[in-house]
Amino acid sequence: MIDRARLEIFDLFADFDDASMDAFARATTERVLAPGEVVFRIGDEGGDLFLVETGLVEVVLESLEERHGMARLGPGTFFGEVGMLSRGPRTATVMAMQPTTLLVMHQTPINALIDSSHIDSLRFSRRLGVAMAYRARSTS
Repeated sequence: MIDRARLEIFDLFADFDDASMDAFARATTERVLAPGEVVFRIGDEGGDLFLVETGLVEVVLESLEERHGMARLGPGTFFGEVGMLSRGPRTATVMAMQPTTLLVMHQTPINALIDSSHIDSLRFSRRLGVAMAYRARSTS
């Protein structure tokens, strides 16, 4: 569990009440990465959502022959929303470009919050969906 104040820099949690922030913080841990360290690879099993607290990560599509940088994400951004909403293989590889601190939101407790139908959990789900739609449109 992390302090809920660490989540407040993320627009994903804008206007959430104190109880919701506490619940989301309980479902979140920290992961510190060195430059070049891989968060996950394309094809890995999805599930968790990653919030970039500090540092920089690169999202890449890679094959045996090629590597294409799709995006660089810094503080206040997130990734892994596809795997969070629908468990399955990761659709990209993500690696740290510099020392990076990620806040890792774990799928099982987040799903329990969403299933509770609390208004902030519904806002969270909608914001993840909006981010997925934006990213899908911008990479098509």
